[in-house]
Amino acid sequence: MSEIQYFYERLNELIKNQGVTQEWLCKKADINLGTFRNRQTNGTYPNLLEGAKIAELLNTSVEFLLFGKTPDGISPEEAEMLRKYKSLEPCDQNAVNVLLKGLYEQKENRNQY
Repeated sequence: MSEIQYFYERLNELIKNQGVTQEWLCKKADINLGTFRNRQTNGTYPNLLEGAKIAELLNTSVEFLLFGKTPDGISPEEAEMLRKYKSLEPCDQNAVNVLLKGLYEQKENRNQY
């Protein structure tokens, strides 16, 4: 698969995971939907400004869209978990924190023996 195909694969996966559409993204980024789809079909990248707008709207980085890498070194799966965590209510975040703390303590106890 070519780099441009990976770019659009990552982009479409973000669109799907965030529950938005190409139509929504293009409207918010001020990109003609036909132009967007033609670029994807013809294997061309959006221009720099459009790429930056797309990344901002999808809460990601241009680096991730282009290369699949995050600036902080976390994987796309970890980034998705963090996004979901941040969308939780504070009381639900606390429940996740308690669960993680318990699991980590169990792991540490197993490693002591």
